[in-house]
Amino acid sequence: MRSARQSRPVRRRKVVMALEMSLLCLPSAHAASGILTVGEGTTAKQYSASALLRRPDVTRLDLSRSGEPLGASVPAVPLPHLVASSDQGLSFAATDNFVARIPPDVFSRARRDGTSAWIAIEEQPWPRRDGQDIGPFALVWTGPGAEKIDREQWVDHLAAITPGRDAKLPAATGSVARRGRDVFTISCLPCHRVSGAGYGTRGPDLGGPLPVSRRLTKERFDRTVRHPEQVRPDAVMKGFTAEQIPDADLDAIRVWLGQVGPATTSVTQPSQNR
Repeated sequence: MRSARQSRPVRRRKVVMALEMSLLCLPSAHAASGILTVGEGTTAKQYSASALLRRPDVTRLDLSRSGEPLGASVPAVPLPHLVASSDQGLSFAATDNFVARIPPDVFSRARRDGTSAWIAIEEQPWPRRDGQDIGPFALVWTGPGAEKIDREQWVDHLAAITPGRDAKLPAATGSVARRGRDVFTISCLPCHRVSGAGYGTRGPDLGGPLPVSRRLTKERFDRTVRHPEQVRPDAVMKGFTAEQIPDADLDAIRVWLGQVGPATTSVTQPSQNR
């Protein structure tokens, strides 16, 4: 989860710094919500932590070694017991402006792998992160395939679950750029929009007025993603390792971002060989 997504907001200062700050997250004024909203419109339901804890389907999970280590006996409710269906995908919005849009294939693969999705409830104080409370709700996963769930698909600070919608990102031309857009959707879209498309607003829009891939050199772009603390010593965005985003995928993200907006410089396409 935010072991993968543990980026914390950073303020932009000067224009030059802003270029290097493009992938860092901006501050949020939202406080943790004590209510979980499931659904939208007139059919939406709202749950307090105490209401969920009183449900007969509450189960104790050992999450001490999970992707979100919340404790050894954490109460949780099966996600399918709260949502009508995940067949169209679901969006999970956090109070810090992080939004994970999880497509239906993730849920179908999880079922095949014997992996279960849960809404964990903060009964005892959860470990704080960067001095901040991460409760009172979180999307967590258990079972044999839990390690296959991308880190951006573990969601703390959870405030709302709604039907998933296509973010309608800018088009991608070529197989490399299409791969870049797919990887961006999973790993970057929860915090960043592109040319206004998307839902997450923890970080800046990476599409305009000029894509960051054209503002930054490849070396600077890669370093910002891999080691943001080297770009800014006070950065709290956690870098993505080569295991989390392989080098070829990082190049593909840059290629796709280079196609977004008015072309001013060319972006060299990396080899399509994997």
